Amino acid sequence: MKLHAVLKGVFIAHWVHEKLYNYVAHNVEERYRDLFHELLNTDGMLHRYFYEGGLIGIHSSISGLRL
Repeated sequence: MKLHAVLKGVFIAHWVHEKLYNYVAHNVEERYRDLFHELLNTDGMLHRYFYEGGLIGIHSSISGLRL
């Protein structure tokens, strides 16, 4: 997403989801918007579970698994 914005000449100083959704709505070609929205949704889940600690419950439930 950042590469796409740079190539379009769009500077986004603070990458928050509201600004990213706005960027997609106004700068991404219509045929690629669904793909970019999927990326944002996936990123939101990763951020929530990885950076905000949502994996703690998941980690405790899979800690007994052998890989």
